[in-house]
Amino acid sequence: MNTPFYVFMKLLPKNAASRIFGAFTRLRIPFLSKIARNAFASYYKLDMSEAEYPLSHYKNIGELFIRKLKPGMRPVADGAEIVSPVDGVLSQTGTFDGDDQNLIQAKGKTYTLKSLLRRPRAFELLPGYALAGQCRQCRTCRRSFLHQ
Repeated sequence: MNTPFYVFMKLLPKNAASRIFGAFTRLRIPFLSKIARNAFASYYKLDMSEAEYPLSHYKNIGELFIRKLKPGMRPVADGAEIVSPVDGVLSQTGTFDGDDQNLIQAKGKTYTLKSLLRRPRAFELLPGYALAGQCRQCRTCRRSFLHQ
């Protein structure tokens, strides 16, 4: 598994690469953005029949990445207990007991329960039973990527 690409990916500074790619996806240079958007949609075989607008509507990859679906495309089943905001594959499951347990590992980073709270101070206010439970992580499907 030590192919040149694998070694390159292991050595690549992922935070910097994510920021650079993020900036690239938001570019609004008509000719370049159109080529990049079309190449992205083609490479990942995006199903645009579910999208609110045709591919040509989206000015860059960033807009395409967070496209809305047509109304009624993904109804939520009555009585559903768990709903995912994205098409994804369940990639990790686990249990935790307290803040010391690592919940999620993504892009080489590990997160704890406390680090995922919007207000970390709220962690101290949680009753003991709230500090034990189960966690799930879904990876976005390459074909669909994010949509709202």
